[in-house]
Amino acid sequence: MNEIERILNSTLKPKEKTDKLVEILKNKTITTEDLIHFAMKSKDPTKAGCIEAIEYVTQSFPSIITEKQLIWIIDQLTAKPPRIKWESAKVIANTISLYPQLTSIAVEHLLSNTKHAGTVVRWSAATALSRIAVSESTTRPDMPNLIAALAENEEKSSIKKIYQLALQNIKNKTV
Repeated sequence: MNEIERILNSTLKPKEKTDKLVEILKNKTITTEDLIHFAMKSKDPTKAGCIEAIEYVTQSFPSIITEKQLIWIIDQLTAKPPRIKWESAKVIANTISLYPQLTSIAVEHLLSNTKHAGTVVRWSAATALSRIAVSESTTRPDMPNLIAALAENEEKSSIKKIYQLALQNIKNKTV
């Protein structure tokens, strides 16, 4: 049994399992490739936990993820379980600026999640889209108009504020 299986099959609580995965990713006992390979073969709750661990690590170390791995994460935006969608969006928010060539495909998948019934899925999509819009490396000149339309159509004020802040940041960059 490898280290990932040992942690995930333990009696630890889900949050403790995620914390352990983060720890072994940070100390390089395992790689993101190892964790993604394990997640690919796992049931949805375990897959979501693996993606969550990657999200936590990419907050401080975004370069831990490769382009190939980010492509897999982007593909997870189309998964059915909401938690996989929102954890994937958070990884994208942390890392997409390193791979601007993936922006268009990420935006297309994130846009579909802006219409999701789940608030956390929409919130995570808004966060990722906003970071893309404000990024210096964006390859999408239509992002300000897109963000403005999303802000106008969003019913939740907390999510609307994410878009409005992005628009303000875009405006401040061009002044």
